[in-house]
Amino acid sequence: LISVLNSYTMQASEVNHVNDVMFQTVRYGIVQYNDLARYIGNVAPIAASAGISFEEVSASLASITKAGLNASKSTIGLRGAILKLLNNTEKGTETLANYGIEVTAASLAEKGLIATMREINTAIGGNTDVWAKIISDNRALTATLALMRNNGEEAVDFLHKMEDASAGAGAGTEAFLTVAQSFDHTMATLRAECGRFIITLCEQYL
Repeated sequence: LISVLNSYTMQASEVNHVNDVMFQTVRYGIVQYNDLARYIGNVAPIAASAGISFEEVSASLASITKAGLNASKSTIGLRGAILKLLNNTEKGTETLANYGIEVTAASLAEKGLIATMREINTAIGGNTDVWAKIISDNRALTATLALMRNNGEEAVDFLHKMEDASAGAGAGTEAFLTVAQSFDHTMATLRAECGRFIITLCEQYL
């Protein structure tokens, strides 16, 4: 959480929202919270400097991990994809130009990562070989193809969920309360069982 707050220069009061978004990432992706918290620092600083929201990063990670990549590979791959779009090779820039697309820091921040990738994917017809020329890094390419496997529609849906993550009590708060209530219930059951055991013991020996 600290890496996210620092990367996006958030206030401490925003930690609940960050936590809610991360719980939504766990809910819709295939990733453990501890792994997400451990590796989110791989991508958060780069994404923040590129003007890509934490909600969009989280939506992307949820989609990528759902495709089968673990937290480490997903965050490293997403970071690589962002870097390639911001500072592409000559071949990558020429390939994009051939399809009438130019990606700049300003356009990426304005349109967002998912929308930018969807624009490219639509223009190239989802062609893997063309993507390989644009994103010329294996880990970044793997993450990109995972994100665009359904033209990014899943990521768009997840993005809406991330933006609404703190509606009501918030997913993180709700999850905490669920765990707390489950613990209280377990302890109450344990106390009841102990009480019955003591009563049975007394009946046998008294």
